[in-house]
Amino acid sequence: MHRGYIKIWRKTLDNPIMNKPKMSHLWVHLLLAANHRDRDELFGGKRITCRPGQFTTGRDQLAKKTGLHRSSIERLLQLLEIEQQIEQQKSNQNRLITIINWERYQNTEQQVEHQPSNDRATIEQRPSTLKECKNRRIEELKNKPPTPLNQEPAIPDDLILNKPELLDWWNYKKQRGEAYKPAGWAALLRKVRGFGPGTIKESIENCMANNWAGLFEKNGGSNGVKRNSGIGIKAVGEIEREGSKFAGVIRTITVGSGGGEEKG
Repeated sequence: MHRGYIKIWRKTLDNPIMNKPKMSHLWVHLLLAANHRDRDELFGGKRITCRPGQFTTGRDQLAKKTGLHRSSIERLLQLLEIEQQIEQQKSNQNRLITIINWERYQNTEQQVEHQPSNDRATIEQRPSTLKECKNRRIEELKNKPPTPLNQEPAIPDDLILNKPELLDWWNYKKQRGEAYKPAGWAALLRKVRGFGPGTIKESIENCMANNWAGLFEKNGGSNGVKRNSGIGIKAVGEIEREGSKFAGVIRTITVGSGGGEEKG
């Protein structure tokens, strides 16, 4: 049965998270599952009309279709939402997934041209309908009021010490043409709260310096070097050399947070 096709752009590889096999597998499945024209589906027990680039599904359903674990599905969907690849709306029964910029990267009108010849009568009427839907969607976007994040976003009190870095990241994404929507910004704040102490600033600077699209934690603390508590290896060696000058034999050196202890 002929069901059309999707386009996968090479620029997808510019995003480092897409180089992960599980992520790329799930992303391709989402593109294939998305509707290419209006379709009525059930969401939260109610009938809705899914637009092109939207579809309803569930975590268990995605796990069954892709072979990925349920916990992996949830984590990967959150990453895609942070990277502004998708938007999610959840209910107690299923979820509605929207592929962001669907119409920008998927030219649905070309798909119609490759339908089987026995559907020719339907095809001849469909391009105008698709064009009308596209024009209507463009008008809706033009009339849509600006989102709050067209202005400088608010920084919560628990992250106020990192306000300069977070605003730098917000402006960096805006300059890349990937400005945050409210849901994406909220998801980013949840992500950075999980970073280690003192790593938010260096993580942001590192990602911007490498021109990365996503924000990833830089390991290693504030200076990238782990500090050892107590006496270091050099101190132990000095104790051993000093001990060799005496007749006693050093049997055990115990290194703790307060220093070394000799027994002999």
